[in-house]
Amino acid sequence: MGSWEESALYSFLSAESESQVLDTMTVLAGQLGFDYCAYGLRMPIPLGNPPVAILCNYPTAWMARHDTRGYLAIDPTVRQVLRAVSPFV
Repeated sequence: MGSWEESALYSFLSAESESQVLDTMTVLAGQLGFDYCAYGLRMPIPLGNPPVAILCNYPTAWMARHDTRGYLAIDPTVRQVLRAVSPFV
């Protein structure tokens, strides 16, 4: 069998909905000792203000604060994943 990362990536292949993706992410994050996890996808178009889709299990109040304070623009984790071509653990 391959690495943990490879196994984790394959576990997403059977997901048929966003909720199943989030459930899988939550289990995998828990295996790594994390209570919360997030997956973000920035659409390529429009170039000026691309929409962002986020799946996460963070509390609603935290996500509202994150959005209101503009943390997406300054979060170092977000900066890292924007340069990555594969999932970031």
